[in-house]
Amino acid sequence: MKSKIIYCINFIWTSFVAFSFPICFGLIYLNITGHAKGYSYDLGSEKDVSIMLGCVELLIWLALALPSNIYIFRKTLRKGKAYLLLPIAWYIVLAVICLMITFGGWSEYAKEVFHIRKIELNGNEDTDIVFYNGTEYLSGLFYCADDDRRIIGRIDHGASVYTVGSDTSPQYLLIVGRDNSGTFIAEGASVPTSGKITKILIDPGIRSDNSQYLSSADEIAVIDEITNLSGEFQTFRVDNYYTNGNAFYYVYNNSNVSCNENYGGYIAFTEGKWIYAPPENRPVWTGECNGVTIEALVIDDEEIIEKMCRTDMVKYIDYQK
Repeated sequence: MKSKIIYCINFIWTSFVAFSFPICFGLIYLNITGHAKGYSYDLGSEKDVSIMLGCVELLIWLALALPSNIYIFRKTLRKGKAYLLLPIAWYIVLAVICLMITFGGWSEYAKEVFHIRKIELNGNEDTDIVFYNGTEYLSGLFYCADDDRRIIGRIDHGASVYTVGSDTSPQYLLIVGRDNSGTFIAEGASVPTSGKITKILIDPGIRSDNSQYLSSADEIAVIDEITNLSGEFQTFRVDNYYTNGNAFYYVYNNSNVSCNENYGGYIAFTEGKWIYAPPENRPVWTGECNGVTIEALVIDDEEIIEKMCRTDMVKYIDYQK
């Protein structure tokens, strides 16, 4: 009798866990992905806090859900493997009921949690021109950080569509397909190539995580110090252009986009020295994997190096501290 009571209590609790799962999952997912306040709000510096809260919430949910579920499944399994289908089916039914009652169905849930919805867009990532909300977008290269693009939906063949800026009339569209990506700029718009520097993108389009950028006044100031260095250029060999150094691009006037014209130079650690190569000193490929030779200035000011090493500019560079 006692075991039956314990089983019933655990079954009731696991049923509640199953019913509330879509809500809990949605909250945890949004926090862990840095969208605790929704997709229309840029958390900025709060993103780390959001991710931490999401991890804590996940641990709490696992602690509350796993013990009772393990108990129910072990007890049910004793009656035969076929009986496991009953609680599984029951849990799915409860989760679906929660979706219907609280969100109005899967489509609305996917829109709120994953920000996935079908949008009307003529064209795809492989075309030169696309049309969205009555605006013509021409194929044009731009770079942006992951944090500055927002998914607005998917088109028929499955590609994801991102905007930089307004959802309804954005100046920049990024379409990411299964095997390809395309960037498009609204007719009459362009990527700012002068003005106030508001961000510095670090190796956009190369790093697997495209979200590294500098945006604080102190971070931009130290790059300004480096780019204004003077002295005698020396020839250096960099064994791997992509792992020994970082190229960077300026973003002007809060546009959140950059382009090749905004290339600011290349910072690397090689031969035991920090070096800076300005835009006019492009690397010469040696033909050995990703090795290059480059004309650069030595950064020998310890104060500048210390400030630079506190930024994400050197995050992926293997250097001796």
